[in-house]
Amino acid sequence: MKLIKKALKFIGIFALAIFLTANIFIVLSGKFYIYKGIANTYLVGKKGPTIYDLAVFEYSTILPAENKTILPHSSQYNSFQLSSEDEKWFEELKTKAFLVLKDDSLVFEQYYDGHTEETVSNSFSAIKTLVAMLVGIAIEEGKINSVDDKVCEYLPEFC
Repeated sequence: MKLIKKALKFIGIFALAIFLTANIFIVLSGKFYIYKGIANTYLVGKKGPTIYDLAVFEYSTILPAENKTILPHSSQYNSFQLSSEDEKWFEELKTKAFLVLKDDSLVFEQYYDGHTEETVSNSFSAIKTLVAMLVGIAIEEGKINSVDDKVCEYLPEFC
């Protein structure tokens, strides 16, 4: 029994130390948004943020609504039919929108779960793919030397 009490006391002290250390880090780093994130996700029963958290967290838009760019449709726009296997895969991934661009035209678009071309949501990791493609293009065009270059070589404000 004494061993169990000692183990529980140790676990409690260890958990408290981690909690205090994390809070000291948050306060010293000025990253108070972490508290907001915890309060608006885990403390309301969510497992993490969702694409529908626009009202909760700060965000930026790429283009203001009045400057919205309409992509021209390809002559083959939406002529392709997704297979049932593809549809099942998108459903398993909980896909909300699937678009295919070629050159400067929209070749295919399809929306799921009530989403439309007007639905506004967070992009989260989807933007990583676009950034990777743009970095590849910049390297191909000689504007960036290598993926190993430091960001501040091109954006000094990040140094």
